[in-house]
Amino acid sequence: MTTPVQVDYASTSENLEVASMAFLYGSLRIGASGYDVADNGVEIVDIAKQDVVSIGVRGQMKRDTIESAHRALLKWLDSHKAEDRASGPLRRMGYNSPFIPSDRAFVEVEFPVERVTDAVTAESTP
Repeated sequence: MTTPVQVDYASTSENLEVASMAFLYGSLRIGASGYDVADNGVEIVDIAKQDVVSIGVRGQMKRDTIESAHRALLKWLDSHKAEDRASGPLRRMGYNSPFIPSDRAFVEVEFPVERVTDAVTAESTP
């Protein structure tokens, strides 16, 4: 695989449904931002750097594995709510090519996070 694959979930507590998929590139020099009609509706966007809280998982990505990691991340966020909070949906980051045996594959299940003090300052700034 040449780039990480990001899968975002639309989640409400325990119900996880795939909402979107993205291929991430590490350089702004690869492609230009904007909608590329010639590429069958693929949208190219630049995103800001993000902090995340994540759990690494090895093996086949089954629904119960994602749900278990989701619960563990929610528990971590709850225990750190004075410092950090989720700033986006649950997502999965895949790094392996299809040629890697599923028992050896590695993914991260993660939430983007923001510091609570940073979020409060941004919300109170006019």
